[in-house]
Amino acid sequence: MMTNLLNGAQVANKLFSTIARLRLLLVMLLTLTVSTEVWGQSAEVNSILWQESFTGTTTSTTTTFTASTADVISDVANVENGTTMFQSADIASLKYTASNVMLTATTGTNCTAAHIWLNKQTTAYFQAEGIPLYGATKVCIMWNQGGASSITAHYKLDDGDWTPIHSTSSAAANITSSDINTTNKKTIAVKFVRTSTKTNIRLDDLRIKVTEATSSCGSKVTINTTNDGHGTITASPTSIETCSDNDEDRKITITLNPNQHYSSNTPVISGIANATITGSGNTYTVQLPKSSNGTLNISATFKEDAKYTVTWSADGTPIKTQEVYVNEQVSEVPTSSDIPEENRCGDKFVGWTIAPIATPQNEAPDVFTTVAGSPTITEPTTFYAVFADYEQ
Repeated sequence: MMTNLLNGAQVANKLFSTIARLRLLLVMLLTLTVSTEVWGQSAEVNSILWQESFTGTTTSTTTTFTASTADVISDVANVENGTTMFQSADIASLKYTASNVMLTATTGTNCTAAHIWLNKQTTAYFQAEGIPLYGATKVCIMWNQGGASSITAHYKLDDGDWTPIHSTSSAAANITSSDINTTNKKTIAVKFVRTSTKTNIRLDDLRIKVTEATSSCGSKVTINTTNDGHGTITASPTSIETCSDNDEDRKITITLNPNQHYSSNTPVISGIANATITGSGNTYTVQLPKSSNGTLNISATFKEDAKYTVTWSADGTPIKTQEVYVNEQVSEVPTSSDIPEENRCGDKFVGWTIAPIATPQNEAPDVFTTVAGSPTITEPTTFYAVFADYEQ
């Protein structure tokens, strides 16, 4: 008769097999890269994007890492001041070479009691992958180093290639690489490669600092300007994010530049619901609603200044006319030779006056003979020729 009971050895074997499978599954889960699509924070300039200071790691100096190059040895960024961008669910995969890199509890130059140690006997590396950029457009790599041996920091963006960014062979604190352009990238990986076996190297306070960032709130307005050819229009800025609660952060300044003899009309805006425009003359401000998206169209038209007809009259007969813009002077003044003989009513041409002379007089009126001496035109105007007779 068969029994369904298992003996002690069978139970132990099955339990051991189950635990092994669970361990394997756990390792697989720990080394998975978290999708950047769920990272929702926004990087800020001077914030720490990633940091590994090994705080609280106090293994002995003889303890090396296990013989694997893909184990997760730490959660990300034990940053006490709260400036780290990492959320608790964001895990970076930390990799290292077997036996040549270890955590140590002893202190060292520029390193606290918990730091990473690279053995001088062979080359080695330590890296962190899958670090989200949170919209950072430029970052730099920083670290503290003890030991006068060569080490080079490398970086990799998304699925790109490793690129060396900074090398040093001296012990120093706050070693800083040049800026890395991370525009439109999702993640960055950093790797510290030991290239010399001169001495042991100690590394601590590894970090990535944001040096330039653009908000990734998702609400953005782009400005499109048009004009009628009689002037120009400029908008500042030409694109703007509209996530801020502060109205001042969602304002567009418009400057109109009319051509000569033109003046500005109030610009017309369209494309963004509930956007408002205020101002006068050549300067206006558009206030955008919070969280508005799309294209703001700004159309500028310019009106031609008024022009008035100026008539030059001699002996009651118009001899020439001009069109003159308001508040300007005439462009030319007729001379004596421009007046036909039949319209001369005296022996000598004296100049032009603003008021007609109905009858002969002995006192000369105010006259002008040059453009500079002519009056400013503010309405339709007639100028009259003045002649004088020689005494007999």
